[in-house]
Amino acid sequence: MFDSLKSKLKGLGKSASKLDSEKIYEETPKKKDKIIEEEPPDEEEELHADEVDVPDEDLDDDAFFEKLENDYLEERAKESGSTYTPIKTTPSNPAKSEKPQPKKEEKAKVAPKVDDSAEKKRAAAEEKERLAAKKKAEEEAAAEEKRLAKAAEKEKSSAKKKAKEDAEAEKKRLAASAEEERLAAKKKAKEDAEAAERERLAAQKRAEEEAAAEKKRVAAEMAALEAEKARPAKEKEKPAAEPKKPEAVEEKPISRKEWLKRNKQNPAETREKKVYPAGEMVGDSGKRIKDDPLDDLLDELEVILLESDVAYPVVQDIILGVRDNLINKKYGRQYTLEEVVETAVKESVRRVLKINEFDFDRWFEEQPKPVVIMFVGINGTGKTTTIAKIAKRLLDHERSVVLAACDTFRAGAIEQLSIHADRLNVKIVKHQQDADPSAVAYDAIEHAKSKRKDAVLIDTAGRMQTNNNLIDEMKKIARISKPALKVFVGDALAGNDAIEQAKVFDAAIGIDAIVLTKIDTDAKGGAALSIAHTIGKPIAFVSNGQEYKDLQVFDSNWMLERLFEE
Repeated sequence: MFDSLKSKLKGLGKSASKLDSEKIYEETPKKKDKIIEEEPPDEEEELHADEVDVPDEDLDDDAFFEKLENDYLEERAKESGSTYTPIKTTPSNPAKSEKPQPKKEEKAKVAPKVDDSAEKKRAAAEEKERLAAKKKAEEEAAAEEKRLAKAAEKEKSSAKKKAKEDAEAEKKRLAASAEEERLAAKKKAKEDAEAAERERLAAQKRAEEEAAAEKKRVAAEMAALEAEKARPAKEKEKPAAEPKKPEAVEEKPISRKEWLKRNKQNPAETREKKVYPAGEMVGDSGKRIKDDPLDDLLDELEVILLESDVAYPVVQDIILGVRDNLINKKYGRQYTLEEVVETAVKESVRRVLKINEFDFDRWFEEQPKPVVIMFVGINGTGKTTTIAKIAKRLLDHERSVVLAACDTFRAGAIEQLSIHADRLNVKIVKHQQDADPSAVAYDAIEHAKSKRKDAVLIDTAGRMQTNNNLIDEMKKIARISKPALKVFVGDALAGNDAIEQAKVFDAAIGIDAIVLTKIDTDAKGGAALSIAHTIGKPIAFVSNGQEYKDLQVFDSNWMLERLFEE
């Protein structure tokens, strides 16, 4: 009986499994690989899961288990929503069945089986619920991760956009600031240029007025001299206190002679005492030099110097120095007073011209190489041509030369110096127009050092002495290149303006030597005497033509002859 019960229960399990399989796949016959999830049982069903209908006692074992199986399968079919047809294999024949067992005993045997089935259901439901909860948690985690990633991406995009906007704003601000600075610099440069031009025009006007006044004064003095010469000889020999003055003398301009007479009583210490000896002509014996004859001769020599373009302050200094040295002195009877006075004036001029005599060739040989020489001056004085002439002189003495084209301001200046470099076959260091001239000078010096050259000649921009910006640029070139010699190139025809130029350049960088150009013109060289006397610097060369050979060492005797030639 128990064996039969076991087999029935086994068959019941197989039928249940088969029914479960049919339940899982019956709704998706075409896609059997898709599993239909089973809904978890309700709590009420779980409460009644242990209740099993026990067949009537009058059924035999086979019929009982068959009925039990059919009831179970039918119940499962209802749960799954399908239809179950009972299978009847054993006829219900109470007569042929064995003696039934008591109902309580059979119920006790079936109850554990039913409990196991319910426990499995609960376990399956719990597992399903756990898996569902896990899946939901994973989905929520994935959704949260996606949300965070999206938020981070959005934040990153916003930060990138803000950074771009900030960069553009900063770029615009810098551009606006640069434009503002450029406009301010342009405005300042314009104002400086206008101020420099006004100053230049004012200086030019003053120079013209001074020249006109000087010309008028010289004319008045010449007229006074002519009037003095026209007086009778006896009237001229009378003492200075006795002559009768013309009635209209107060209305005429005061002559140089009259001025000397009025001031001859002043003590000599009121003026700087300068000794200009006239050699053996003046001594302790002989004729005494009197005021009137001396003043007449000095007036004539003063006019000669003024006509030679010597500046009036320089002429005054020379004439007064000669007068202080000769007044009341005695001279030999074998000489005339004219010879004594002319000799004294020439000696005083010669002393001025020989101040710090400069031997360029000897000086160059004593300097460490490369020798850096810087040339300054205004436009139109022949500065670039003078540089080429000195380069030719050095080449003739078998010295190597490098030219530095530091005039990057004037259009055509670089090309002009390049032509001279090609003609002389020397190296030229140059940059483009408007480049930094100090950088050009530095590169030229470095090239000369690397190639073991003897000299570097620096050509600078010609600039008016009133242009402060260009003067500052010239100072920078001198500071960077540290030249051994700074040469001022002046125009012999410039007159008083050349003196002012030399004074400004000397104050800016300290002039060491002077080169005078256009000395071959009608000018008698008064500028040389004026510049040498004013700034106390030697004249190294004079230029008397356009050829490279037209450069001469300055000779004070030659210049003196030009000053006093008829």
